[in-house]
Amino acid sequence: MNTCRWPVPLLMMLVAAGCASGPRFDTSAVVPAGPTRAVEQAGALRGRAVLWGGSIVAIENLRDHTRLQVLVYPLKRNQRPDPEAEALGRALVEVPGFLEPETWAPGRLVTFVGRLDGVRTGRVGEAAYRYPVVRVDRRGLYLWPSAEETSGSGFSIGVGVGVILGN
Repeated sequence: MNTCRWPVPLLMMLVAAGCASGPRFDTSAVVPAGPTRAVEQAGALRGRAVLWGGSIVAIENLRDHTRLQVLVYPLKRNQRPDPEAEALGRALVEVPGFLEPETWAPGRLVTFVGRLDGVRTGRVGEAAYRYPVVRVDRRGLYLWPSAEETSGSGFSIGVGVGVILGN
């Protein structure tokens, strides 16, 4: 009886689990609408769930909630925003409580699932802009690790043959 067969599949599952990251939000109740459609059909879509993600443009802590302005991008299969794709528009994300601006800083990638709560008019530079507003609870908000947080940390496996020379 060969007892060495089970460690290989187990090791492969552990490696795959280590590679799986991200929020894994439930998409069953999500409407397939981007920010533009959410603004155009605000009345019909109010209260409906959306799953969006993008790059934080601005953060504003208010009395009882935090408002993030997010430049929305298409999501990859792991629900991570793809900033190399064309932006879909902007959204205002409102989260109960305080979010630390140094952590939730402009440029950071975020994925969120929440309910559409109308449209708010604002400005992008000098241009008027209509933002869809998304109400999100903290369980529906995921801040992706920054490049600095992921470089040089975590678990890695290397396989190779060769000689290493050093000073």
